[in-house]
Amino acid sequence: MSLYKKILTPLDGSEFAECSLKHVQEIAVGCHVSEVILLMVLDPIRQTPELSDEDRHKVEQKVEAQAVNYLNKVAGNFKDEGIAIRIAVTRGAAADGIIDYVSDHSVDLVIMSTRGRTGISRWALGSVAEKVLRRSIAPVLIISPITL
Repeated sequence: MSLYKKILTPLDGSEFAECSLKHVQEIAVGCHVSEVILLMVLDPIRQTPELSDEDRHKVEQKVEAQAVNYLNKVAGNFKDEGIAIRIAVTRGAAADGIIDYVSDHSVDLVIMSTRGRTGISRWALGSVAEKVLRRSIAPVLIISPITL
């Protein structure tokens, strides 16, 4: 029996976030994980006077379709490993979306990359990885970015 059944990997479309994928593959194969979930949390589109509800909805649909296409492309990298992949897209603040997904879907392990910011930039921007690490009910494996 495997300790990890579901691994969640949040992605944002960046090469930094994708640094975690090799680790995900190795752990998923080695631990006989039954499912890997690739998650993208999209920023909500704010209502403005220039943007009608209908236009905002169209923009949201387009952005979500792009996210799904990206996640499906990434999922294709796992095909040869025989790992079951699920993709998911949610909206909201990144850390909150990840934490909510973990608790709502019985995730056993989160594997994510960090951008490696330090000092003022980390303080000013906050760290999604740090927030997830502190608030997740599942263990979190943080991958430092690899020099690209």
